[in-house]
Amino acid sequence: MRLTICDDMEIYSDLLKEMLQKYWPKTKEPLEIDSFSSGEEVLANYENDKYDAAILDVQMEGITGYETAYEILKQDPTMVIAFHTSHTHINTGSYEIEYSAHIPKGGSDSQYHHEFEKVYKDACARNLVFQSSVGDFKYKEIKYFRQNWRKLMIYTTKGEFVIDGHIRNLNNMTKFIKTSKKYYVNKMFIKDFKMNLVFLKDGSKLPLEVDLSYLNKIQRF
Repeated sequence: MRLTICDDMEIYSDLLKEMLQKYWPKTKEPLEIDSFSSGEEVLANYENDKYDAAILDVQMEGITGYETAYEILKQDPTMVIAFHTSHTHINTGSYEIEYSAHIPKGGSDSQYHHEFEKVYKDACARNLVFQSSVGDFKYKEIKYFRQNWRKLMIYTTKGEFVIDGHIRNLNNMTKFIKTSKKYYVNKMFIKDFKMNLVFLKDGSKLPLEVDLSYLNKIQRF
């Protein structure tokens, strides 16, 4: 798994790398870390599918961590974002940034371990694969499924596809929720819920036929 991390203070960048080496979940897959000292550097080196997650300081010289995350998410709406900061609270303001973890600088070992677990879990979810008769799709490529009579429509970042199947057989897909009888939506692409609509990050609007109080209980990221 490959991470991009950013802090304009070397001492905290080194601390984060040290903690990642100690407390990142142990897997057979090696952990690769690219470290940068500014948001501008991160964006200059960012490419889709190059990284599994970005861990950013909030307050930096030049563009902030929020601004950096916002620009990353414009390229890849499902990118896993985490903030490593001394700020007690995360306030993304008008940027509407969904983030997976708030990692306190100089926090306890258990805090680092707990927050890294959340980042890792979300990074893994992005790369799970849905296998179908028309090809294999990573979850981060699938926006939503729609039932159309006996056919299942798959709306992805690569286009639209049709397969035989039924939406009821998709209930155990991580990061997806059923927003109506005919729609099964990837939470990583959801921007907001309002009234009887689901708003996606690409501007799409889908019908919403479940209780909003139920959706409010769901941790989107």
